[in-house]
Amino acid sequence: MIKYFKSYLVLSVILIIFLSLLFCAVTIPTGYVGIRVLFGSVQDGYLEPGFHMINPFIRVVKMNIRTQRADEEGVIPSKEMLNMTLKTSVNYHIDKYKIEDIYKTLGTDYFDNFVEPHIRSSIREITSEYGAEQFFSGARNEIQQKIQDSLTKALTPRGIIVESVMLKEISPPEIVRVAIESKQAQQQEAEAMKFRLQRERLEAERKTIEAEGIQKFQEIVKKGIDKNLLEWKGIEATEIIAKSPNTKIIIIGNKESGGLPLILPTG
Repeated sequence: MIKYFKSYLVLSVILIIFLSLLFCAVTIPTGYVGIRVLFGSVQDGYLEPGFHMINPFIRVVKMNIRTQRADEEGVIPSKEMLNMTLKTSVNYHIDKYKIEDIYKTLGTDYFDNFVEPHIRSSIREITSEYGAEQFFSGARNEIQQKIQDSLTKALTPRGIIVESVMLKEISPPEIVRVAIESKQAQQQEAEAMKFRLQRERLEAERKTIEAEGIQKFQEIVKKGIDKNLLEWKGIEATEIIAKSPNTKIIIIGNKESGGLPLILPTG
């Protein structure tokens, strides 16, 4: 009986030790840090990713410090008070060196309670300073940067680091869409007309250069051809024809015609 009792006692001690170790061990995954809370009081410091042995009475809250994305979609007003639908993405992460303050003041619902309301507020505040057409021009990058600056100013002191802001999709009112499409069509027509005028100008220049070349060529040829040259070429032709075996009548031209031969076939 005593033997069985000792065995039972040993097993109980082992089980207690095992359970104690189980409740004292905690693993923090990569991309997270651990906040230690003892009876509602946040302890100083945080636990890095890895395996840790802790007080069994301590509760560990795991906080995500990786980059997170907030997608926001809503109706925003333009400077002309025209409502547009805007889709925005904000990339951010929490500063692990301020993780205790974040947990103490904002809790684990820091996004719903603090980040998202500021995103909406900053977007509406900045977009209301711009006209509807500016969202489809070079001002778009400027709008993104201003929203990011506004969020950085509001969130960074509380431990939320804004990495980037992207305006993903903008749906303007019908009147603005028609105006933008009309403006783009006019710009494209203007570019096409500019191209046609440039092409015609180049073609006119080419024809001018070609005409000048032909004129110069004719002037050179004209200077090289005189009466004596024509008479000499006529004599050469007459000699060649006279030596030909073909039957023919050759009439030598008179002085007024320059002496050029007239060839009459006989057969």
